[in-house]
Amino acid sequence: MTGVSWTRKACRFSGRLLRNASPGHLSNYASLSTDDADTLTLTATSAYEGIVSLESGTLKVTGEGTINPTKLTMLSGTTLDISGATAYAETGTALALNNLVIGRTGTAYSAWTAPHIAGNVDISGTGHNPLADAPAITYNLPSGTASGATLLTVDGSMKISNAVIKLAGDTRNISSLRLVDVLSSKDAAKAAAAGEYEKAEKYASNTGTYDTGTMTLVLESDTGEQYELQIDPEDPNDLLAVLTSIRADGPTYERMKAYAESRIAGMAMINQGQDLIIDKGMASAIAATGGLGMRVGAFGAVNAGKSKYKSGSTVDVESQTLLAGIGVGGDTVMGRLAAGLFFEAGQGKYETKNDFSDGVLPVKGKGNMLFYGGGALARLDAEAGLYFEGSGRAGRVRQDFNSSDIMYGAEKAKYEVETYYFGAHGGVGYVFMLPGTGGKGTLDLSGKILWSHLDAADVRIKDTDLLRIQEMDSVRVRAGGRLAFAFGDHVMAYAGGHWEREFEGAQKAKINDTPLDKPTIKGDTWIGEAGITLKPSETTPFYLDVGAQAFEGVRTGYQGSVQARLEY
Repeated sequence: MTGVSWTRKACRFSGRLLRNASPGHLSNYASLSTDDADTLTLTATSAYEGIVSLESGTLKVTGEGTINPTKLTMLSGTTLDISGATAYAETGTALALNNLVIGRTGTAYSAWTAPHIAGNVDISGTGHNPLADAPAITYNLPSGTASGATLLTVDGSMKISNAVIKLAGDTRNISSLRLVDVLSSKDAAKAAAAGEYEKAEKYASNTGTYDTGTMTLVLESDTGEQYELQIDPEDPNDLLAVLTSIRADGPTYERMKAYAESRIAGMAMINQGQDLIIDKGMASAIAATGGLGMRVGAFGAVNAGKSKYKSGSTVDVESQTLLAGIGVGGDTVMGRLAAGLFFEAGQGKYETKNDFSDGVLPVKGKGNMLFYGGGALARLDAEAGLYFEGSGRAGRVRQDFNSSDIMYGAEKAKYEVETYYFGAHGGVGYVFMLPGTGGKGTLDLSGKILWSHLDAADVRIKDTDLLRIQEMDSVRVRAGGRLAFAFGDHVMAYAGGHWEREFEGAQKAKINDTPLDKPTIKGDTWIGEAGITLKPSETTPFYLDVGAQAFEGVRTGYQGSVQARLEY
């Protein structure tokens, strides 16, 4: 016969079934039996060398039975049991396979169960054949295959040497695969399995020549990702495929950008904390230490908001930050100087959404963030409205990330990282008295440069992928003005507008030393603001400033801020 196909509750033959054949051939139905609805058992010797396809159930070979397929295909949930066959079950014996195919493309991973081989298997070439004649194992990945998926289990030993291993099908979500999971608890079988994979070498598919110099297999998927085959350090009987090279136009490369995207949210929160320093924090310190002579006072402010950042994809950030400190003010030969030390902290949450090229599934991620640190600020108000200001800060930032769109087996991708952050700013401005307002109206024109930095970090994702997050810098320039008008001695309203340009804001990262596409928030943002300030009076000893800001551009959203102080 030319082919055997076994499906659940039935055996199907294609081609010619030989009767009265010479000894050693599959000669009649007496050589086959079904001991239950799902198992076909071969007990006699066969010289058949055709194609065998297991579509469901179990094909069992026992006793003196043998099988010599030119091609063996095993679909989801099927079993080839040769453990009871004398020819394959004993130490040093194995079923020699020349062409093993696992799975069928186009099927759904949700229904996937790894095929199983019970017994010993040997897939070995001579090492001198051309590529076309080399033994091959082909893994046809189902649609939606999860990273870390097990593709074949073996209860026995499996030797792979001088063979070609191929990946086909859906590799869009794959950073690692367990190609062979050796389940046997027999010491002899484990000993036979351990180290055998190290003998596996590679036919160079691009040249068709045999590469005798390497001791690791490298395989390439249909979409160009390259995987290195490794012995699992946690279980030396198992063979892993670990992503090592992904091309810039490949789907796996695109989807893993989400790991770097999450870091944009961390920088966004750090920058929002800096915005509090240069605006309400600085104003609160000046108000707390203003007046004549030397003055010491406490200052503080809080803000909260929600913004969307355009990073090539989108990052939505909700955060709340606070600042509290103590300052001192005094008169100098150059003008009034206010300086202070402060503590700052903030927390928030974020969501990322990455859309990719046609045919590549989107990735949504989310996480939480926290930062805390401290710094110093100062402002010098010179004569005739000119002023200079600056600040410096440092601290720690912690954030986590998770996404159910990138899976490692049955678990979603997630990680947590904590690094140092640093920042500084410098600015210059001029306050003009508006004519015709009797000294009640002012126009404050200013320009500032702001720098923030996040340190690099390495983090393991599910003990499979090494994510190297490189340093990230943000360099912003902000310029604009604010109109203010005093209604009496204790109430002032203000409104203004600013332009801000981000010159850096790109996050570089690598997965298993392969660079990922970098997200960036480089670009322009327009800022509008309005607020009201209540100054203390003899009957009301409160200082209160409430403001709101709106953003449009690379950053889109809103933010509210409050500074309050009780004076006696």
